[in-house]
Amino acid sequence: MVARRRLTQFEGGNTAGWLYRIAQNVTRAHRRKVWLRRALHLDPDLTPRGPTEPTPVEAYERRESRRQVQLILSRMTERRRTAFFLFEIEGYSCDEIAQLEGVALNTIYTRLHHARRDFMTLLAESEGGELPP
Repeated sequence: MVARRRLTQFEGGNTAGWLYRIAQNVTRAHRRKVWLRRALHLDPDLTPRGPTEPTPVEAYERRESRRQVQLILSRMTERRRTAFFLFEIEGYSCDEIAQLEGVALNTIYTRLHHARRDFMTLLAESEGGELPP
């Protein structure tokens, strides 16, 4: 589907390499999204045990993860937070976010890039203790 959507951008040349790069990017994006959702306990279907009733410890860890995500998101700029939240957590595509925000697609790519970097920096800072208000 991605190859078909991007066919107009294909300039000829190495077709196999072009298709391989598309597959590589799609796989990387999927793995990143699954990793993030699993790490933040946002999707119970991605836990190792599946969608069973969580133990009290698992429920506590999910609440703490969500609280930590809320603290981190509150420290990001509104534009970056919106792009990050809609893409990584709600599952919107960059095209859809650009339409919702009324901005260019490349602007969303830039915001998402910076938001991911901010998120990982803030997450690393928070691992040493509580985030300051």
